[in-house]
Amino acid sequence: MKIIFLRGIKGIFNARKKRRDIQIGSGSTLAESFSLDNRGSSEMLRLIVGAESYLGGKIFLERESGQVVIGDRTYVGAGTNIICANNVQIGSDVLISWGVTIVDHDSHSLNWQDRADDLKKWQAGLQAGGLLRAAQLKNWDVVPSAPIVIEDKAWIGFNAILLKGIRIGEGAVIAAGAVITKDVPPFMVAAGNPARMVRELRQDER
Repeated sequence: MKIIFLRGIKGIFNARKKRRDIQIGSGSTLAESFSLDNRGSSEMLRLIVGAESYLGGKIFLERESGQVVIGDRTYVGAGTNIICANNVQIGSDVLISWGVTIVDHDSHSLNWQDRADDLKKWQAGLQAGGLLRAAQLKNWDVVPSAPIVIEDKAWIGFNAILLKGIRIGEGAVIAAGAVITKDVPPFMVAAGNPARMVRELRQDER
């Protein structure tokens, strides 16, 4: 297996090679800007990356379960944050520009009584054992969450936001700054906040 490391990251991931939570495909590039924040179990496979992909963003695994899967020849730009408490699946030949946010949960409950002690628990967890303990103290049962799927050949423009439970169809294009709250069909262009379907790609654009 050959992994391409850009400046600064090689030493970090060499130390993690024996870990069970990471699988990086041959020829994939981990940029200096890439980082993985695993706040849960390191005994299960949490991040799977295919061959010849490029990761420049940050991945946050916020619970003891949950997984991010990225296919082959997929680009994730610097400044992009993938925040996973459930499941995020990104296909092959996908382009994700810089500054994109992909989050598969709401972070907190809409109900004030359910989130009233979130900060208190977070601070207690940080003092007791850092981010791992803080994540364990959070009551995820009251936090809405649903998987995100980005199918092959999609293009996600810079500063787009993809929210929980959505599916981006094959070859779909998400405009810069769009906020995606519902599914985008294959080969559609979506733009706006909340995003709407602008047009379908012609056959010669697919």
